[in-house]
Formats: sequence, C-alpha cells, structure tokens
Amino acid sequence: MNQFDVTFYDGLSSRGVPASLSFEPSYWIVRVTRDDGSVDRLSWDTDRVRRNETASGVNTFRYESEPPQVIECRDPALLQALREHYPNRSFVEKKYAWLVSSGPVGVAALVAAVIGLVAVVYFFALPALAGLLANAMPRSTETAVGEKLYESMVSGYRIDDSLSADVNAYVRLIDFGTDYPVTVTVVEQDELNAFALPGGRVVVYSKLLREMKRHEELAALLGHEVAHVEHRHTLRALARNLSGYLLISLVVGDANAVMAVVVDNADALNRLSFSRSLERQADEDAAVTMRKNGIDLRGMVGLFQTLKAGNDFHIAGFLSTHPLTDDRLAFAREQAAQQRNAKPNAALDAVWQRIQENK
Repeated sequence: MNQFDVTFYDGLSSRGVPASLSFEPSYWIVRVTRDDGSVDRLSWDTDRVRRNETASGVNTFRYESEPPQVIECRDPALLQALREHYPNRSFVEKKYAWLVSSGPVGVAALVAAVIGLVAVVYFFALPALAGLLANAMPRSTETAVGEKLYESMVSGYRIDDSLSADVNAYVRLIDFGTDYPVTVTVVEQDELNAFALPGGRVVVYSKLLREMKRHEELAALLGHEVAHVEHRHTLRALARNLSGYLLISLVVGDANAVMAVVVDNADALNRLSFSRSLERQADEDAAVTMRKNGIDLRGMVGLFQTLKAGNDFHIAGFLSTHPLTDDRLAFAREQAAQQRNAKPNAALDAVWQRIQENK
C-alpha cells in the first residue's frame, strides 16, 4: 500500500483538512484537498520529517518548514509501509517502542524504578543536600531565622517573665563554650518540653521546670539545648523536614524566602526529632559543659529520670522529640560516676532558690 488518508495542518490554522500521503524514495507527497475541491501537491523532503511521540494510536509527523506543517494518520498499516520504504530512517520507529514492546510488566517495572529513584532523591539526597546548605548558612541569616521563629512560636504562649529572668540569670553564671547569645524564655505550658531555636533562643515549658528537683537538672537541660544551637542541629533538622522548599530558597540565596518557609512551618518545631547521633553529641557537650563548670553530673541523671517518670503518664513533648533511650541514661550515669570535680556553687544555688520560689 503506497497511499494513506491523513489529516493535514498547515501551521497557520488549528483546523485540519483531509489529505492523502504517498511515498517516493527521497520525499513524501502530500495532496491536500481544499474546500473548493482543488488539490495542492506538497513535497516533504524525508530529511526534514520528524515523528512526534504521542500516547494515543495516532501517528503524527511534523515537517520542518516555516511554519511547521503536521500530518496525522490513524491507519496502523502506515508504520509497516514506512518500514518497507525507509528502513533506516529515524521516523520509522518510536523512541520508546522498546517500552511498549515490553508489555505491561515492563511498563510497571519502569514506573516502579522511577518511583524508587524519586523516593531515594526526596528522602535521602534532598534532605542531605539541604542540611549541608543549612550548615553553610551565614550566622546573620541563621539568627534572623531564629528570631522570626521565636516570634511566631511564643505568640501562642503566655510568657512567664519572672521565671525567664531567673533562668537567664542562671545562664549567665555558666560558661557554655559558645559564641551564640543564649537567651531562655519560660512559657506556661503543662507539658515536659524544651527546644532550641537557630541563633541562640531556648524555650522551656514551665511544667518541665516545676518537675526539676535540683538546679543541676536545669544545667543539664540547658547544656543539651545549647549544644543543639552550637551545632545547628535544629536548623539542619528543619532543613531535613522542609527540604523541598528550603533547598530552593537556600540555593537562590534569598534570606527572606528562607525565613518565610521556616516561619510558615514553625509548628514543625514541636515535631522535630533528632537522630541518635545528634542526641548523643548534645549529651556529650552537656556533660563537657557541666564538668568544665564543676556542676554535679548527677543532675543529668536526675533530668533523664524526671523525664522518664513523666513518660509513665503520657508521651512527654521532650521525649517525643528527644527520644530518651537506655543508652542515654547509661551514658549520664557513667559520666556522673567518673566525675571528680563537682563542687558547690553558691551563686547557682541562690538563683535556683529564686526559681523555686517563683515556679
């Protein structure tokens, strides 16, 4: 068969008109029937014919003219005719004919492979890259993000100004070994929780403070949270959780976009969880801080015991975001047993007494 009925598009109008297609060795002949019955004979050089990939059963070919012309043919015999006339031409087979020939199983396998690749990129490569970029964020941007987050977070709580002042007085008596300006805010909340914000802000829930039995527990908590600040754990965790949005903002270097993305998702802070290695790093730093300041490391043991006791009644916020494993408790006991420089601190005791009276 050397002639096929096709629909012709001249590139000037979206309206297709009836035509016929026949073949010569180096060109196609397209005969277009006009509305008045006349027939135009067009010659398509085969070197300028391109096949359009379509998901339907329509065979579509484009001719590289100005404007581009197109023909469509629904006759499945057309492909066999093209193979016979032009066996080595690129427009004979679809680029993805191998996929079609593989059948439903092959298509399903390809789809599964693509989904798997996307999942690997989204859940592993993208968060890792976003974390690296977050770690390289300028300190000024990090601090600005932390302040915006702080404003967004505390707006929904009642701040205990008296307790906040006392805890910050306690903070000023401890050398945390960080250049970040550590500022603590105590908010009224009946939950055992605390979290650090990028740039040096730390928020402590009043219930957690009330449950503490000695000031060394507060030192352990603050040492742990300041370590999260110092190592940018919160920023990296946010980048991991919000990687898709945050990565784009970080790549383009738009600090306002970074802040907008993070602040819009400020409630994610309550659901952030750190990896076991990051928690261990924060615990180790807290132990170093307590030892350097001569603070009894049994306070870390006491803090973990307080949190574990609170977990007997409900899942505490701190435990859901900072999982308390047996290894962490064992680490605290080991550090306390090895300590030899614990000593009384009258200044810390005095501030703790004020905290006790106000809480």
